[in-house]
This record gives sequence, C-alpha cells and structure tokens, in this order.
Amino acid sequence: MDKPEQASASSRGSLLVVGMDAVAETVGRHGVRLYGLSRPQLAMVWVGLIFTGIPAFALLAALPIWERVGDVWWIAKLNHYIAPAIGTVTSDYRPPGAPHYPERRVLIAATSIIELLLLANFAAMFFRKVRKHALLVWLCFDRQKLFLFLAISGSAFAVIWYAFFYDWQALEFLSPNRSGQRLISFAVMTMPSVALVFGHLLAIVTLGLARSASKTTRRYLRSQRSTQADRPV
Repeated sequence: MDKPEQASASSRGSLLVVGMDAVAETVGRHGVRLYGLSRPQLAMVWVGLIFTGIPAFALLAALPIWERVGDVWWIAKLNHYIAPAIGTVTSDYRPPGAPHYPERRVLIAATSIIELLLLANFAAMFFRKVRKHALLVWLCFDRQKLFLFLAISGSAFAVIWYAFFYDWQALEFLSPNRSGQRLISFAVMTMPSVALVFGHLLAIVTLGLARSASKTTRRYLRSQRSTQADRPV
C-alpha cells in the first residue's frame, strides 16, 4: 500500500533534483552560471535552508511580535489583497490537532519572511559585484531559456503562495490522505528555495530589461540629436 506513496515521494524528489541540476548546470557563454555556484555548493545551500532555516523559522515564528507586525495598518492592508487567508484566522485560534500552535503568528511570519527573501534579491543588486554578475547572466544566457526558468519558478511560487496564503481549499482537499500530507510537507520545505530562485531570476530579468531599455533610449536620443545637427539652419 505504501509503494505508490513512496514512488510519488521519490518522483517529487527527482523533480527537485532535476530543477537543481537545471539551475546549477546550465551555463551561458564564457562559463557564466545563474548563481555563480557549482551544483555541490547549491546543494549545500539548499540543505542548509531545509535543516537549519526551517527549524530556525519555527522558533522565530512563535514569537508574539508577529501579532504586532500583522496589525501594522499597511501590512494588514497588503495581506488583505495578497494573502487574504490570514484574515480568516484570529489570534486565539488553535488547530484541533495542535492546541498550542499559534497559527496566525506563523502565517504572518511566513509571508513576511518570504517577501523579505524576494526583496533581498533586488536589494543585493545595489552591490556592484552582484549587479555585474546579474548583467553577465543577462548578456551571456539564452534569453528564451532565461525566461523559461523565470516562468517555471514563478508558476511554482504562485501555486505555493496561493495554496498556503490565499485560498486553503487545495490544502483541505489534500490534508486528509497521507500522500497529500507529504505533498504539503514537500511544498513547505521547498518554499524558501523556490522564493529565492524566483526572486533571483526576477531581479536579473528586471535589471537586464532596464539596461536594454536604457541603451535603446540613449541610442534614440543620440540619433535625434544627430538628425537635428544635420538639418540646415
């Protein structure tokens, strides 16, 4: 009876390995990689996120300060639009199977930390070395493949975000059976990695498009000036 579930779990693990290989092993011109890290280094980062980051988050998310964070008016307004499921949970609510589990704090902490992970990729672009590598990726990678990676990671991020923070119908459908619970656990474990990959690719594409638009605008302005200079007075 457990063989189909084990096969499903192994297939999800295989998909994750394939995704890691795609990110780590895809190389553009001049040997430029998406992260500038080898596959073993990326694997170490991923393992660190799971076995260190998630337990640290579990301890951090239980702190009462997240109740105050969730009550800040602009955060509450933002969550009303992008994470409305949080608004259905009160501070006193405890799940039946976990009476001491502060669900609202954990949800607010999860959304806040994931949003910070996304913003950190853009904040990192203020560092010259990071910005230089991002532009090298934009210049040296196949644009079609780059946009494909962005679409896949963005779709995975959107599905996980929708299921956990927007509408819980999918979780309610999956939670009664064991394979569904394993799928939920897998999504929880991979959520930080998906957010980091999506944020990294989004920052690269945003910076690259801004650079291309800037170059196009400068060329247009130069051509306009040269045209005006060639006109007879």
